Amino acid sequence: MKPGENSDRQLNDWAEQYQSELEKQASDRGATVESLLLSGDFNAIREWLELWEEEDKAPDSLRQKYNETYAKLKRKILSRGTVIDN
Repeated sequence: MKPGENSDRQLNDWAEQYQSELEKQASDRGATVESLLLSGDFNAIREWLELWEEEDKAPDSLRQKYNETYAKLKRKILSRGTVIDN
């Protein structure tokens, strides 16, 4: 194992975990919106969307954690001149 690969692996593992959690969160949010659409409660949909937007902007939000982890991993890999796919 080359130096730095372990921390790369850890960052990658965290990014994958955050991505998996984001996918579950998106699915849950989608189910909420679908339920509200079926009930015709459009005001509630707007309120939920505004709430989620604020939640996602918070520094400790799942989305921010994923973005920070992915950016760190990408910088580390690019600093070695390795090509990565998005």
